[in-house]
Amino acid sequence: MHKDKDENGSLHRSRDLTAFDHTPLDGEMFLQALNGFLMILTCEGEVFFATHSIEGYLGFHQSDIVHQSVYELVHSEDREELQRQLMWNSFLPPESANIGLQDVLLPDNCHLLERSFTVRFRCLLDNTSGFLVSFVSNSN
Repeated sequence: MHKDKDENGSLHRSRDLTAFDHTPLDGEMFLQALNGFLMILTCEGEVFFATHSIEGYLGFHQSDIVHQSVYELVHSEDREELQRQLMWNSFLPPESANIGLQDVLLPDNCHLLERSFTVRFRCLLDNTSGFLVSFVSNSN
């Protein structure tokens, strides 16, 4: 951080970001730091995207699950709850019950879409009992 004076003589702090200006975010390094995998789902439960690191956790190759139903990958007892979690309006508070999706997507309301829950994913790896409990979270 640097302290600089503006034209009025007031001090303000500024950050020198030159060390980061020309360094693109390294996706591989990000995934290693994540210690997990990233899966993007549609509201209908279709796997839109999955990182290749999913293979190390569940044993499924990335290309085998993209554009497939996530419900085929989770424990049968978790499917109903997962479906409820994927519905954008399932956890709206009573005072926001009549709000539309376009309004929920506004910056002041997007917290209404946050989710955190656990789900059991089918696992093909030998060191599990057939399912891996995973913590699912989104952030806006």
